[in-house]
Amino acid sequence: MSNTENLLDAFRYGRGLEKQSLKLKIHRVFGVVWAQMKILLNYKMQFFLEVIDIILNVLIYYFIGFLVSGDELAKLGYRTSYQAFALVGIALSRYIWTSISRISRRMQREISIGTFESILVTNTSIDLWIIGQALFGFLWSSLWFVGTLVSGILIGIPIIITVYNLPQIIFIVLFSVLVHASIGILFAAIAILYKQIETVLFVFSTTIEFLGGVVYPIAILRKYQPLYYLSLMIPFTHSLELMRKVMISGINIWDPAASINLIALSLFLPLVWLSFKVLNYYYEEARKLGEISSY
Repeated sequence: MSNTENLLDAFRYGRGLEKQSLKLKIHRVFGVVWAQMKILLNYKMQFFLEVIDIILNVLIYYFIGFLVSGDELAKLGYRTSYQAFALVGIALSRYIWTSISRISRRMQREISIGTFESILVTNTSIDLWIIGQALFGFLWSSLWFVGTLVSGILIGIPIIITVYNLPQIIFIVLFSVLVHASIGILFAAIAILYKQIETVLFVFSTTIEFLGGVVYPIAILRKYQPLYYLSLMIPFTHSLELMRKVMISGINIWDPAASINLIALSLFLPLVWLSFKVLNYYYEEARKLGEISSY
């Protein structure tokens, strides 16, 4: 093979990336995370507004809780505190949703300002770049999740966090992140070719709020069978049910009442593999059509 052919081969997408060591790949992923963190820390007002947003959301549902019958909630297995019920729902839904939407919006921004193509001419694959973006999104959104729970605890909302169930809570969060990051990557893949996906994000956000049981138990939907079964087809529903059973009802994650949600959530793991397949497919299609740098 001539030197020219070797040079061309080196620039083909994906060639040479499989030869990179695992250490180098991890370094590249965290390089993306660190770059995004440096950018975000320059906007101190945004951080301050995030904190205010957390406090206001907790207070809103704290006072709404006084209007809800705790006895009816207890019959559904969530104890008598609607404040605790809503707190966990709002904390996890905002955590997951903010992280998912950030991945695709970051893709949109990189394409619109013309830096996405520049990133891809480096020896960092699109897979590593998107993993770095997803990791940063979930790390940053952890501020919302932890801040919401801490705010709730400070005003006396009764949720259960002990040395015994804390590892289970962390496991549920990490497992939920793995599954839902794949959804964010799917949206980012669509953004490569179709650019504008705000409508899709809005519909998905509304679906999580409506069918995921964020502010009301999904058991209510059993009166409307089609909606109830649709809710069971959303991974977030099972993540939230798991979290509530551990943090509100005090159930062990391996208890049959909770393990059924864990098994259901596990069924969505193939989305991780599928998301990267779709990402690379749309990337290749955009390259063929010359749509990588257009917006």
